Amino acid sequence: MQKIKSLLSENKRTLLFMAILPIVFFYYEILLHLFTSDSFLNLSTVCTILFSFAYGAVSYIMLTVFKKTKLINILTSVFIGVFAVIYLIEYFVYRQFKVFYDLNTIVGGAGDALTTYTKETFSLIFSWDGIFKIILYCLPLAIYLIFSKRLVLGMLSNLKIRILSATVAVVCYGLSILLILTNSVLMPLFSSQYNFQSAVQNFGLITGIGLDLKNNVFGSSNEGFEQTETSSTPEKEDVVDTSTPEVEIFYNELDLDLSKDTGKIGEINSYISSLSATNQNEYTGMFEGKNLIFILAEGFNEIAVDEVRTPTLYKMINEGFVFNNFYSPVHLSTTGGEFQAVTGLIPTQESLTLWKKEKPTVAYALGN
Repeated sequence: MQKIKSLLSENKRTLLFMAILPIVFFYYEILLHLFTSDSFLNLSTVCTILFSFAYGAVSYIMLTVFKKTKLINILTSVFIGVFAVIYLIEYFVYRQFKVFYDLNTIVGGAGDALTTYTKETFSLIFSWDGIFKIILYCLPLAIYLIFSKRLVLGMLSNLKIRILSATVAVVCYGLSILLILTNSVLMPLFSSQYNFQSAVQNFGLITGIGLDLKNNVFGSSNEGFEQTETSSTPEKEDVVDTSTPEVEIFYNELDLDLSKDTGKIGEINSYISSLSATNQNEYTGMFEGKNLIFILAEGFNEIAVDEVRTPTLYKMINEGFVFNNFYSPVHLSTTGGEFQAVTGLIPTQESLTLWKKEKPTVAYALGN
């Protein structure tokens, strides 16, 4: 205890400077959580706070590698300012599109989104609410610049303080990981069922970016497909009705060889083989030998539909198939819905990037 008191008394300014970045990260994360989440006091918030302290402690160790106080002061100011901009960008993106932008989205499609919604984006940023949020995120930098001269003597670290900072980082990060691993809801979101939106909402923006980088560099940690216990060719049970003749049931089965390939393709084949075939019905084969025109529209209004003036549209509406319960499963309902319907893939920026890199195909479009 005496050694701890001695360490604290001898390094007051150094400890104060060490606490700046953890507090700044904590402040940024709490603001983003408050402004974009409906719930606050839960286990996710605790994990976010612990992660922010860990990242702040590591950042302190990185910045104090240098031996010149002027350089440390400049780098700290830039560090605080850059992260303020990053958090503000993600906040305004969320306000505009109700979704956070991961790295693939920023690189692949953010420019198009911003140019398309330039007017709305500027209106959002320069509204009173937007200006207020900018001021809140700029406060740490302003406060630091005002008091940085008083902290000059504490900018040069020593071995004991570095060890203390590393200990804080390890303890906070370790506790957060422990909380995640012991929670059945958070653990899949951190590993096998990772997605950027859930990561930011449950673990904070910096952790979300870190997981996104890991998945982009090393690949996703998804465990693959879970096989069902049923076989590919279900036992065909005859439907017998005492008042009518025996009814023969036909199944939607394709003559496919699913025994080949290994790796991910093998997993997919094994998963498909474990599924039961569906029954054929009165619609089976209805369009065999015919061309299909697949129309994808963002919005539809019957104001222009008339039996005489627009007979084709009229027939499509009154004689075609209407899917009343078709929904896009993502927040990006326009681009996500289009991508899903045209490619048959889960509409994420990761799948879009992979689809572009390979040979783009619409063989699995909804229309097929």
